[in-house]
Amino acid sequence: MRCPFVVTRETGCYDRVTGSWSNRIMGSGVWQTMKRYNYLSPILLIVVALIVRGLVTNVCMLFGLSQEVSSNIAMLAMIIVALIMFNRMTKARRNK
Repeated sequence: MRCPFVVTRETGCYDRVTGSWSNRIMGSGVWQTMKRYNYLSPILLIVVALIVRGLVTNVCMLFGLSQEVSSNIAMLAMIIVALIMFNRMTKARRNK
């Protein structure tokens, strides 16, 4: 089966089925979406997760747990905090 679209650089693409021109195939919507993308949210998520991991590791070591157990508990805490934070960020975006 042949593709119904003919792509040209100057004009975008021509849909052979409907007989109309559009930029749909060239990906113009991707750039508009990326313009509104918030780069701070994923960076903040990673930073908070790493801070929590370090903090929980140190607190567990202060309570006398071994390095391996402290690291495992810290990893679990990091995952929980990342999921909670991600849930709150996406909930705020859904409510807009």
